[in-house]
Amino acid sequence: MIAESEEPAGEDGSYEVTFGEESGYEGGPLQVDIRLTHLPGDDSEDGVGLGQDAVQLTVGYFTFEGEESSGEFNYRMPENFYCKLLESLGRWVICGHVLSEDDEGLAGAEVQALDADVSQDDPIGTATTNSAGRFLIYYTKDDFDDTPVSFVELELIGGPDCYFKVDYAGQRIYDEDQADGRQQGRENRGHCTCVTLRSEEVRVDVDPEDTPVWTSVYEFDIRTDLTSEGYTADGNLQVFGGAVPLRGNVPLTTSSDDPLKYRFLAAAWDWPGGSPTASTPPSVLPSKSDFRPVTDIARTRVGTVIKPGFNPEPVYIDDDDLDPDGFVTLQGKSVEIQDPSGSTQTVSLSKDNFVHALDLMRINTRALTPDPIAEFQRDGDGDVLADQPPSPREPVRRYRLRFQVFKESATPDKGTDDGTLDSIVFDNTPIMAYVDLEQLANDLCAEISGSVDVEYTADHPHLKNFDVVIKDNAGTVHDDTDTSLPDQEYNGSTSFRGGHGTENVDVSGDDPCAYEVILRARTRHHPSRGPTTPNILYRIC
Repeated sequence: MIAESEEPAGEDGSYEVTFGEESGYEGGPLQVDIRLTHLPGDDSEDGVGLGQDAVQLTVGYFTFEGEESSGEFNYRMPENFYCKLLESLGRWVICGHVLSEDDEGLAGAEVQALDADVSQDDPIGTATTNSAGRFLIYYTKDDFDDTPVSFVELELIGGPDCYFKVDYAGQRIYDEDQADGRQQGRENRGHCTCVTLRSEEVRVDVDPEDTPVWTSVYEFDIRTDLTSEGYTADGNLQVFGGAVPLRGNVPLTTSSDDPLKYRFLAAAWDWPGGSPTASTPPSVLPSKSDFRPVTDIARTRVGTVIKPGFNPEPVYIDDDDLDPDGFVTLQGKSVEIQDPSGSTQTVSLSKDNFVHALDLMRINTRALTPDPIAEFQRDGDGDVLADQPPSPREPVRRYRLRFQVFKESATPDKGTDDGTLDSIVFDNTPIMAYVDLEQLANDLCAEISGSVDVEYTADHPHLKNFDVVIKDNAGTVHDDTDTSLPDQEYNGSTSFRGGHGTENVDVSGDDPCAYEVILRARTRHHPSRGPTTPNILYRIC
């Protein structure tokens, strides 16, 4: 191998590989491989597909020409090849298009895919259409092979028998039944299925691209997928932090070609009396005057600029694209594009060359949430005290978001509402996690015998789970199954925060070795975050 990309490919599939004399490359064709660790729709933490190792594929060959010191390699995986890859990984995909009666794509439609079974209909998956009315649903065999009788396989041959239901603006506009899943072309679908769902219930007099709409936070619909308290309504009560994508569509101009600008406003819920408390969530609804423009955003891909003879170029926005009131105006934005020979040209965005992506803006929630107020209690020497609950505890931070679209020349008004999410929880506080041994209080190099007293603390407003284990080089030696070490999991209550205490562990039977005590704690963030793992070492001689 000559070299590999130092960073994974970006959201648009772009990558960069740099190599020099030390690589041994002396010219000639280069074999280009890609290594897949996850696929779209795959939220597992252990690799591609169903817990398999990563997959490496040769996708083509690239040759530098003449004296070039840099070049570009573009690759689009053929459909049949991708379907075979999905088959090898045990995954299926449905790609679809939801159309109105007059063949216009419907943005923000909720699509449900089902499998027609003998005894029950298995929900395969759901998706929200993008600004063009298109959707993707990835799924596995488990999603259409569930039965009430675990030892009976009802899908005896092939794949699922697909049928669909579509909701739009709160109304059922397309409604198939089980018989539709038994029709030719729908039975025993392979690993790739493409469908067009046309509704006779909706007629669109204007292109959906001309309709401003804020539809979701990540994949969560702002109308149905968040609770009134601001958590995800999927049963996991997840929260958000860091850079959070707000998705939907805003056209570049009105139908009369007036440039449009859009922004988001945010306001924090408050507590009665104004003092934060960890025992109760904030319950005072913010008023119109409390809203402030979101002016701190992460780099966001908002679309693609296309011009004949040039390579498609992703279009990004960041803080520099916001005016002082937090507005973005895409019409006329300058973007540099490149032709296949490498020559560049600057173009201005217009409805003739711009294709929308899904993200409107990725807001930096760290700019909205205040600094943490909780910190460990310490003794006079600055050492963390044992057996301590963090005090004061971090409260829940709850926000209200408002979406606004105006003509570029218009004077904005905080009260104008093109979409409001009354409640969403943003959390950027670290886990308060600590572990120590009483036997090492006076000498960190003390030798251990007999037993150890493990002191631990774990606390967070949205803790998912925590446990304490003792490991050596070969793996886990002690956990909650053979000691009194804690292993606690979120049980559906927003009051679950963790615990603290001291547990005595018998290590008299352990071999002379070096050991590590680890506290593992994870929060209920979406997307999932890696665990916090404070540790301490000891040895048995």
